[in-house]
Amino acid sequence: MSVRVLDGGVGQEVYKRLGRPAGGWPPLAAVDHFDTVVAVHAAFLSAGAEVITANTYGLGRWHMNMGGLADRFAEANLRAAMAAAEAREAINPGAIVAASIGPVRRSYEPDMVPPPAVVEQEVVEQALLLAPEVDLFLCETLSSGEEAAAAARAARATGKPVWVSFTLNETGPPVLRSGEPIAAAVGKLVGVTVDAILLNCTTPEAIDAGIGELARVAPSPFGAYANAFLPLPAELSHAGAVHHVGARKDLSPEAYAAHAARWVDAGATIVGGCCEVGPEHIAALADLARARR
Repeated sequence: MSVRVLDGGVGQEVYKRLGRPAGGWPPLAAVDHFDTVVAVHAAFLSAGAEVITANTYGLGRWHMNMGGLADRFAEANLRAAMAAAEAREAINPGAIVAASIGPVRRSYEPDMVPPPAVVEQEVVEQALLLAPEVDLFLCETLSSGEEAAAAARAARATGKPVWVSFTLNETGPPVLRSGEPIAAAVGKLVGVTVDAILLNCTTPEAIDAGIGELARVAPSPFGAYANAFLPLPAELSHAGAVHHVGARKDLSPEAYAAHAARWVDAGATIVGGCCEVGPEHIAALADLARARR
């Protein structure tokens, strides 16, 4: 069974090199610090990532408008895609560049998700802009099945492959942050052409608990990529706060790869990392992937 390796948390690696911004996510990172973003992608490729993700997660229309950057929407997205492509050409021309399509509103807040027609309208604008620059779309950190289906339909309108990734609650049974069981969320994708289904941006332990259910209900291929955040404080508003959360100290590259090995044992053929998972972790996953070939 061949295992494909994704990259890790691009935004967090940019923070480490530039310092964490006081105002949160820097939407113009690839405009103002293009070489730094290229270097981060290059580090993940050198570690063994076969799929790298353009730093477009927070560059949807609503996010840019809310940041007073409506007129920089196209520039920010295209420069982010160009940074990934430049690193790919320098390090591994055979690698895949994915465009990250995040929630059209705030992360982890399913109650904020607008109606499907609005999701589709906003995603298709970003996807059509990025499609000539990327190989596939990764609609990620999605909190509900309805949100995922709408995002996937919109991204699919470009004709490019589409991967969908759900985020899970960090405690309790393995359900989406909307409370939906994994099977119910996957069921919402029936009739939408999706090329892979994944779990992401939650703890490795939550993915350990949920990967068996995903294996049972998801068509192949499927996979996972966890974050390495410290537990989110109860008082933390997800509205603008995760950049203040530090990294766990107990998730060494070896420890993270041990979780990923359990996902592969369950049938996952795509593994990688999300926030606070760095190139050293991806190198350990690349070792795992080589061992399983």
